[in-house]
Amino acid sequence: MFVTPGEDLVGYMATLTSPILLPDFSCVRFWFKKAGEAPVSLRVVVTPGPAYLGEHFEVTLWVLPDTVTSDWQEGQLSIPHYSVDSIEVYIEAKRLEGDWNGGHNEGLIHIDDVEVTRSSECSTVPPEASTKTTTPSSHLTTTPRGSMSEVSCDFTNGDFCQWTSGSTNVKWLIESDIQNTHGVGPLADHTTGDGYFMSLTPTHDQNEGVAVIVTTELTATSAQDFCLRWWYHMDGSDVGTLSVHLITLKKEKDSVIWKKKGFQTAWWTEAFVGIHINENFVLEFKGSQGKNLLSNLAVDDIDMKTAVCPENLQTMKSDEVLCTFEQGNTCGMEVGLETGWTIVKSHTSDHTTGTDQGHVFELRGGSNPATSILKSPFITVEKTKCVGFYYWIGGTEDASLTISLEKDSGVSVGESVQLVKMAEPGWRAIEIGLYRYYGEQMKVMFTGSVGPNKDTVVAIDDVFVNLEMCSPRIAVQCYFENTTCLWMNDPNGLQWFTSDTSSGHTLNGPADDLSKEHYAIFEIVPHHQPGASARMISPTVTRSGIQFTHVLHLYIFCLL
Repeated sequence: MFVTPGEDLVGYMATLTSPILLPDFSCVRFWFKKAGEAPVSLRVVVTPGPAYLGEHFEVTLWVLPDTVTSDWQEGQLSIPHYSVDSIEVYIEAKRLEGDWNGGHNEGLIHIDDVEVTRSSECSTVPPEASTKTTTPSSHLTTTPRGSMSEVSCDFTNGDFCQWTSGSTNVKWLIESDIQNTHGVGPLADHTTGDGYFMSLTPTHDQNEGVAVIVTTELTATSAQDFCLRWWYHMDGSDVGTLSVHLITLKKEKDSVIWKKKGFQTAWWTEAFVGIHINENFVLEFKGSQGKNLLSNLAVDDIDMKTAVCPENLQTMKSDEVLCTFEQGNTCGMEVGLETGWTIVKSHTSDHTTGTDQGHVFELRGGSNPATSILKSPFITVEKTKCVGFYYWIGGTEDASLTISLEKDSGVSVGESVQLVKMAEPGWRAIEIGLYRYYGEQMKVMFTGSVGPNKDTVVAIDDVFVNLEMCSPRIAVQCYFENTTCLWMNDPNGLQWFTSDTSSGHTLNGPADDLSKEHYAIFEIVPHHQPGASARMISPTVTRSGIQFTHVLHLYIFCLL
C-alpha cells in the first residue's frame, strides 16, 4: 500500500486501521519504505476499541525517523497493556508541505507485511522511532493476562478447585461418567473424555432442592470487563434450572446473569457471558432439581479472562459469527433514517442469557406509530451462507417485523418475509439462506412496525451467520443428531428431550429409530398431572425461504 503525493492533498491523512483486538496483543511489526525526500510523516497509534465507555485517549507509539533511507526497512513497536476492553491500531501517514518531483505513481511512503501478535519480546525498530508519548496512568493496568486462577476449573483433580460448595440441602457432586446419573448424564467429561465434571442428579434420598458452588472474593480494579465461559449438559425429563449469579459485596446485590431451564442438550454445549463491573464480587453456579430421577445437570471447563468476550467484538462481516449485542457490541448493525431501534436490556429476558440482564435490539411503541429499519453490514456471499436470528413480538397492539435482502447497489431482491405477533409471545427462530446470491454483497434488513402503546415491542437477539446450508424445509426435517435443529420446548409445559439407541440414553424409548441413532422422547412419570402436555415448537417456516411471504409454526404435542 502507498500514499499518493498530490499537492492538493497537503494536510490530509491516510489511515490504515486494524481489526478490533483484545488488549493482550502486544507487538506490531511491519515493513515500510519512504521515497527519497518525500514530504510525508508516519506514525503508529493505539486507541481503545469502540466498546470502551471511558474518556477517549490515543497513544503514539512509533514515529517515522528523519534518518531513514529509501530502502525497505522493518518497523516494530511494543504495545503496553491498557485497562480497556479492546484496542485498535492505526498506521497514519500525513502529506506535509513541500514539493515532490518523483512522479504521481511512485507514492510518498509504502507499507507492507503488517502483523499484530502476542509477543513477550518486542523492542522498538528502528530505535530512533521510539516516542515518549504515553497515556495517563489511570489507563494502565497490572492485572495479569490470561485466565483468573480463582475461577477457572476443569475438575481434573476430582475437586471443585477454588470454588466452595454452599450449605444447601442438595450438593453438586464430582463425576467421571454416566454411571451415577440414571442414564441421562454425560458419557464423559468435556476436557479430555477421561476426566471429571460436576453433576447434579436427583436420588430417592435427595431430590428437590438447590445446589450451589461459589468463588472466593474477586477484585475488579476500576471498571473492568470479564468473559466467563463454561460447558454445560442438561438432559432428561423435568430438568431443573442452571443459573449463574453475580453478587456484589458492597451493595450485596444478587443478579442472575445467565439461566436455562428444562432440557437443553444431550451433548456438551458451550456458554459464555460478559461481565462489566467496578467493585468486588463473587460468582455462583446454582442448579435446581425436582422429583424426577431421570434428569441431570452437569458443568465442566469453567474459565474466566480479563477481557471482552471475543464473540462480542465481531461483526456480521465475518464468515461465522454470533451477535449477542452484549458488552456494547452492535455487530456492525446500522439504524436507518427513522430512529427507533436501540440496544437495551431486555424487557423480560433476552435469548442469550435468559435473564433481564441481557441485551437485545429493540423497537418499542411510543406516542406515535413507528416504522424503523435496522440493517446488517454487507455480507459477502463467497461460500454457502445462512443467516438466522431469534425474534420476539408482543404487546397489546399489532406489531410486525419484515425481513428483506438488499444488494450493494441498494436494490432489494426477492420477496420479504413478514413476522407478526404470536398469540403466545416468546422467542422464535428463523433462518434465511443466502446461497442463491453467490458472489454478491448483501445486507439483511429488519423493518419493525409498532403502534403507539409503549408495551408493544419488537426485539431481535442472537443473530448468527454460518457456512452451512439452511432453509426452513431442512430445519423442520430434524433427525435430532447432536442438534435440535432450532426446535424448542415450550417453557411453560413438560419437556421433550433427545434419546438414542447406542449410548445408554435409551431409557424407555425404542431400541431403534428406523433411520438414525437419536430421536425425541417424552417420559411420563408419576408426579405429572393428568392433562399436562409437552409441546415442541419448530423454527418459523416459510414455504420457500425468503421467496414466500406467509409464515408458519409447527407444534408437536404429547397430552397426558
